[in-house]
Amino acid sequence: MASVLSRGGNVSDVACVPEQVLRLATTRSRVAAVRSDRRLLVLSRSLHQEGNGILGSRRMCVRLRQDHGESIGIRRVRRLMRSAGLSGVPKKRRVYRKPGRIDQNVPDLLPRECSAQQPNRAWVTDITEFRTGAGKLYLCVIKDLYDGTVVSWKTQSRLTADLVVSTVNWAVEKSSRQDGKPTILHSDHGSQYTSNAYRKCLQHYGLRMSMGRVRTCADNASAESVFAQLKRELVHRCRFRTRQEATERINQYFLNIYNPWRRMPISTPKPNTKEALNERTNGAVC
Repeated sequence: MASVLSRGGNVSDVACVPEQVLRLATTRSRVAAVRSDRRLLVLSRSLHQEGNGILGSRRMCVRLRQDHGESIGIRRVRRLMRSAGLSGVPKKRRVYRKPGRIDQNVPDLLPRECSAQQPNRAWVTDITEFRTGAGKLYLCVIKDLYDGTVVSWKTQSRLTADLVVSTVNWAVEKSSRQDGKPTILHSDHGSQYTSNAYRKCLQHYGLRMSMGRVRTCADNASAESVFAQLKRELVHRCRFRTRQEATERINQYFLNIYNPWRRMPISTPKPNTKEALNERTNGAVC
């Protein structure tokens, strides 16, 4: 017989439990835990394959909690994924250069700011390029610092000011800026962002122009993080035969992966985040 001490230090006769019963209960709990791990492993493999192999432990934990109602912690998810050989796509280390000079003509209204208190208050934009079988393809994106979603994106075969202007036009059309408060649009000092066409476009829509320091990519790191994740999870894992194929795959990535998963935090999300994301997703076609 196994005895259990009461609060007064005496042996409680009521709490006496046979050792065989304790062993049986322990064995049953272990068997239940093993069965639960096997079930979660099957589900994790399915979600990992569904996400094209880019789900890490944090995203996997969020998907298991929100989509499948599982009560599971991040440590257990990491253990299960490690045992199954599942992993996300790791980030690469970056080498930061010495900051450049400050442009006195255009102010930096977002000095290393990576968040905003309300939607459509602070946007960041940048351009990148991809290689395809038919030549280079250029991509311009505009990201909202409130919830981290990409408001608009456009692709083009030539790197001109028309690319950024069309991206701004689409962002303004999709966003609901009805309170009259100006929106800050932050960029680097690329020739497309210093062109007269871009400046006139911002003046037409009442957007406030903001630029970081010259030759300092860290001042626009929030926008460049979009490209880093896009290349890590899509571009570097496949080959595009044509520009049209690349554009379609990028559209699918932003609509089905980046924007829906970007702000699925383990903690409590910001208010109105889901409503703002749904509003931007409706009718989104590049």
